[in-house]
Amino acid sequence: IELVGTLDEANSAIGMLLTLLPKKATADRKFLTTIQSRLFDVGAVAAGGKTGNYWAAETVKVDQEINQLNQALDPLAELLFVATTDRSLYLVQEDAPGLQRLVRTTIDRTRISGELRFNNTTAVPLTEDPHIVARLLDAARIMLVADTLGAAQHMLDAAVTYAKERKSMRALSGKKAPDAIADSLIHHGDVRRMLLKQKAIAEGGRAMIYFAAQYADNMIAGMLEDDMKKYEHWDSELGFLTPILKGFLTEKGLEAANEGMQVFGGHGYIKEHGMEQIARDARISTLYEGTTGIQALDLLGRKVLLSSRGKCVREFSKKLVDFGTKNLRDPKLRPFAWKLLKIAAEWNYLTTRIMLVAAKDRDMVSTASYDFLMYSGYAMMAYFWALQAGVASDKLENGGNEPAEFYKAKLATAEFYFDRMLPSAKGHAEAALKPTKSTMQMSAEDFSFDYE
Repeated sequence: IELVGTLDEANSAIGMLLTLLPKKATADRKFLTTIQSRLFDVGAVAAGGKTGNYWAAETVKVDQEINQLNQALDPLAELLFVATTDRSLYLVQEDAPGLQRLVRTTIDRTRISGELRFNNTTAVPLTEDPHIVARLLDAARIMLVADTLGAAQHMLDAAVTYAKERKSMRALSGKKAPDAIADSLIHHGDVRRMLLKQKAIAEGGRAMIYFAAQYADNMIAGMLEDDMKKYEHWDSELGFLTPILKGFLTEKGLEAANEGMQVFGGHGYIKEHGMEQIARDARISTLYEGTTGIQALDLLGRKVLLSSRGKCVREFSKKLVDFGTKNLRDPKLRPFAWKLLKIAAEWNYLTTRIMLVAAKDRDMVSTASYDFLMYSGYAMMAYFWALQAGVASDKLENGGNEPAEFYKAKLATAEFYFDRMLPSAKGHAEAALKPTKSTMQMSAEDFSFDYE
């Protein structure tokens, strides 16, 4: 028994783990509740040079070296919540003997990269179930997507303000500010393209995250109700969404951040306005917690082909079909409805074609995975923009809590997404179905030549 950390830190960490476990996972739950029951207030005692109410638990010794990002390297963190390379989970005191935190790089103001080295270090084992750690990582990935969309929204807000204030040239359709020497940037079509793209990504992505959060709520409800069938169903549904959100939305969030910086021109590249910081913050999101390529392989290889044989795509695409068939006769929503029906059919066709080719050529999975992920993201975001358009149309007709301009802006952004962004999905579909030869035929030695 050794002193490990404060009572609040311990109960918070173990409580989070317990919420991820279904009630029927009796072995893990018993282990965690046993640890929790062994926590006891040892009074105001000195521990590692600090005083306070500390808790005690049975500990083990750990020897590992782990690449880490963020919390485990935070010099202010007193209790580390560490998932090791073998997907075990430990609580470790920040000043535990034998623990080294080696910071390699400061990525930005909130993120640092480096290593944790355990040399016979005292730690509290929480679980050795890799599925629990996987769920923790899924939750972390969704939070990371929210962080990236926050950067996109921040960049949009700043870019819109700048585009309204900065004047350059005259609008091609005629003077907008006759008394000024030039018109504002926001009156130029290409600047509007960049702003609308940012708005479509930020607001469409937010809807996708809210939807995933509902799936997570249903999953946890199944756990609390001790309904394993319900729990496993929503766990599987959320598992399909996670790589799409992490892969597609972080790529699009980065694109939105870059477009926002572009609106500023050279001013966006220097520190004065802070835009370069936001773009850099968004850039890392495509890398950690699984790069876009890893998310693409997880989606196509594991979730679509191996685990469900395409069923997850068929099930989700039914939502697109339901919206399409329901709204085909609505003159305001017909353009969205018709395109959703087409993309639902194409999504399933794409999945089936890849599945058939991959049965004979396994390289098809890796060469098609990125384009399949991006296509899936465009298809999914189209559905959520269609939903927003439907609500906006209803509120304009029947009244809502927001001003009419808000709903009109939603409809205009949805139209922009379907007209100007969704066509990119077609290119990803065509690329995904190309033979693997064009990607795999070159020998590794021929990628680079040494010239003297």
